[in-house]
Amino acid sequence: MNNRHTSREDWATAFVRDQLDPIIESMGISPKRVRIGFGQTQGGKNVIGECWDESVVADRVNEITIKVGMSGDPARVLDVVAHEYAHAVAPRMTGHKGEFVKIAKAFGLVGKMTATIASPEFELAAAIALQSDPGACGPMPGAAWADGGRPTSPKGPGTGAPGVPAGPMDRPPKQAPRNLLAECDNAAEHPEELPVVKFRASNAVMNHVKFCPVCGKETANRA
Repeated sequence: MNNRHTSREDWATAFVRDQLDPIIESMGISPKRVRIGFGQTQGGKNVIGECWDESVVADRVNEITIKVGMSGDPARVLDVVAHEYAHAVAPRMTGHKGEFVKIAKAFGLVGKMTATIASPEFELAAAIALQSDPGACGPMPGAAWADGGRPTSPKGPGTGAPGVPAGPMDRPPKQAPRNLLAECDNAAEHPEELPVVKFRASNAVMNHVKFCPVCGKETANRA
């Protein structure tokens, strides 16, 4: 399979330069410098793309991040790239209104402007761009992530392949919170009938600071 790009980033940038820039130039708008990366977005698990304005980047280049778990659907990746590039091109603070709407529609995006999808015309353009023909962007480099790039776990269906670590290999698995028993023997501050107070504290704080619920004294004792 012929592909002139060796990384997803170069491939997505080529789509912007070859397919989207001519559209905005025809609208009398100058193309924007943009850097496209694939990784985990910062806006939450349902955010599939983000555009960071050049004003927050040291070298003044707009940064676009596409959720890497989408790699199994190249055509969808392209319409998300188009949505985020529309943010980069539109005036700052435009959001999903005004000039952004004009640019997104010119690109061939339809639907709710906060969550656009590809129009039939965009789908056709994407299909042509994904061909191996000379001059096309070609197939997207890389491969799809198992389970859409979601963290995997040995626990049950829908959580990934059994035995595969949950999340990146260098990230230790999270421990489930457990309530552990502690005690405070500060009898001088306790009621006469309750010289020793036993209480439960989450293991999230058991190794740090915990306080007796009766006298408020910090205690490191465990029952």
